[in-house]
Amino acid sequence: MPRRTTKRPGPTDEPLTSSWYLLRQSITLVRRHIDQVVILALLPSLVLELGGIVLVDHFIAGLAIYVVALLWLLLNIPAIYYFQVKLSQGETPSLGTIYSQGLPYLWRIIAFSIIYTAMVTIGVICFIVPGFILFRRYALAAYYIVDHNMGIGEAMERSAAVTKPVAGYVWGSIGVTLCVSIAAAVIGIAFYFIPGAGGVISSCLSLAALFVVSLRYVEVAQRTSD
Repeated sequence: MPRRTTKRPGPTDEPLTSSWYLLRQSITLVRRHIDQVVILALLPSLVLELGGIVLVDHFIAGLAIYVVALLWLLLNIPAIYYFQVKLSQGETPSLGTIYSQGLPYLWRIIAFSIIYTAMVTIGVICFIVPGFILFRRYALAAYYIVDHNMGIGEAMERSAAVTKPVAGYVWGSIGVTLCVSIAAAVIGIAFYFIPGAGGVISSCLSLAALFVVSLRYVEVAQRTSD
């Protein structure tokens, strides 16, 4: 099937892939690598959900499950970024490779996430620089960290530079991801009368957009390296 593109004017007047088409590609990647997707992006959330349920009646056991899930989520942060980038580039690393290659970026990714969140929050509250501009500007920085072993400052500068000429496409990718997450949450709410079911359903459905932004990153990175 030929790749669908949407023509928009830009500095090089080169079209990029429609964000909705990236969603279709993301769903395909999720289906082909569902085992790794479940382990990396779903199971920790489900264990966290389980911990919250158990915590109500069995405090110690629930707390233990909760702590294990939080640690698992923490370790998975850089692994997921590495996983997203490599699959979006057409590679198929093993689960062991994903963890071993992603783990060295753990503290760098965490530090960047704290800085990124603080900047966007302050930007929104104080209107020093509108938070939504900062949100787009540094949206791809984490991928540059794990893909090119960049420092936080360098990755943020690179992300800001490459996303500015294609801001509409980047926003499109973010928007599609948010639409999927909101739709998944709304559907999950319908099942919240069943303990834990709403969170599980929302988490599963939101996986559809797991690779949308990383696919955009790969496309933009390849374009700017030409």
